[in-house]
This record gives sequence, C-alpha cells and structure tokens, in this order.
Amino acid sequence: MWRAFFRGLSAAVVGGLVACGGERVVVEQCVVGTGSEGGLGVRVERTGWIGPGRGVSGRALVAEVDGRVVGCGRTGEDGSAVLELGEVREGVHRVTIRGPGSGGVWKVLIAAWGTPVIVCDVDGTIYLRGGRGLLEGPGTGLEHAWPDAAAVLRRLAERFGVVYLTAREEAFRAETAAFLEAGGFPAGPLVMWDAWRDPISRVGSKTKKLLGLSGDWPWVMWGIGDRWSDVESYEACGVAGIVLDPRADWQRDRARGGRGWVARNWKEVERIVAGEGGTRD
Repeated sequence: MWRAFFRGLSAAVVGGLVACGGERVVVEQCVVGTGSEGGLGVRVERTGWIGPGRGVSGRALVAEVDGRVVGCGRTGEDGSAVLELGEVREGVHRVTIRGPGSGGVWKVLIAAWGTPVIVCDVDGTIYLRGGRGLLEGPGTGLEHAWPDAAAVLRRLAERFGVVYLTAREEAFRAETAAFLEAGGFPAGPLVMWDAWRDPISRVGSKTKKLLGLSGDWPWVMWGIGDRWSDVESYEACGVAGIVLDPRADWQRDRARGGRGWVARNWKEVERIVAGEGGTRD
C-alpha cells in the first residue's frame, strides 16, 4: 500500500519539477462521433503546480489515428482546438496528438452517433483489492478480478461502448491497462485522475470527467461502481447507476433517497442492463 502511495507521490513531484513552466496537450474527449461532424477536442495548457494551466493559443497540432495522420489544427485564444479525424472506422483507436512538449497518446472510442455507452469503475468494481495488489505486485493482478466481470463486459460491449473511469493516478496507467488487457476486458478509453487539474479531490475529478463525458456524448446510459457515492455521481449526471456489492443487505446501507440499482455480482449487473430486473428504490 505504502509503496503504491509513495510511487504516485514521487511521480507527481518529479512530473512537477520537469514540466513546471512547460506546456502539455490534454485530450478533452474520450468518445467521438464518426463522420464529418465528429471532431476531437484538445487543449494546450501551461503546466504548473496546482489546478488547470492557462491555455496557450496559436499552437499547431497534428492528430494521428493508429499511426496515420488524419487531421491538424491550431489552438484558439483559450488554448482549445477541435481536430477533425476524418473517415475512421468505428471502434477503440490509439490516438496520438503531436504538438508542444511530448504530446501524448490516448485510447479514444470512435462511435456512430447515438451509440449507447457504459461507464465502469475499476477498484472494487472489476478489481477487488482497491488497486494495492495490482500496483505493488510483479504480475497482472488477475487473481483479484471480480468473477465474471470480463465475460459480462465483453457481452455488453457487443451493444455498448465501454469507458473505464477511475480515481487512480495517471502514474498507474500502464499497470491498469495491462490488467484490463490480460484479463480479457473489452477495449475502451481509460480515464484517470488528473492531478494537475484536481490536485486535492480524486472524487471531484471523476465527477467532472463524467459530467464532461455525458455532456459531449448524451448517450451514456449506465454507470457501474462499488460505492454509493459512485451511483450518486452517475445519477447526478443523468446516468442510471448500479452499485456492485456481494452483501445481500446492501440496500439497507444506502443513502436516503438513493435511486440506483443494486447488484450482488456481475451476472446481476447483466440482468439489470438487459431489463430483466434487480433491486431498486
């Protein structure tokens, strides 16, 4: 546990020392529509110690999808730009933005307009040890995966896009992505805690990112988490929430006025999404 904590802390400190006073590229969207109306929102901002950096105007950017150049643009006064991706097939793609600093690489879901999306938490939802075993151990941590989680999400991915939203630090992206891939989870964007913009609150960061996602893509249908606060955040954004917990009496512990569904395992999650029942206020 402590090794994971200090690793995240040291990564943030070193990143601050290296990047303070520099610039970075931030991809603002993880789901983008296909066709000429689709465009990827990005921003170039100055790096600093606390909070979002000031936008940088006039920076030239190039977007690549799976290694192929598909669009370019220049940032406006607030540092933002929308890069057209052209005719790219639907699916999860590796998007590289080349610009100031080191640029960056992200996984982005490119989908037909109206495609329904499921948002899924990681720790406690598909991973059972809160991240500690995964972050500290030399292996993939698959022994801690929720039973049936990967199989159910693969079946749901036949009808939904899948986005993974976690409060884990960006420093643990490689380990988290390796766990998802090795466990057979469906491909999807991995949205993590941005300590630059929200250095204090992980939960606040998740909520802001969820608000941004549901605002950009109004077809986010379901959110799955292991805490009642997850469900409250989902439903505050207009997304139906499912709380996953093996205790049969979990509903008696819920916050007053809660509206979310309750599932004791992933097979119940699948039945709820399919409209075949579940426990609800």
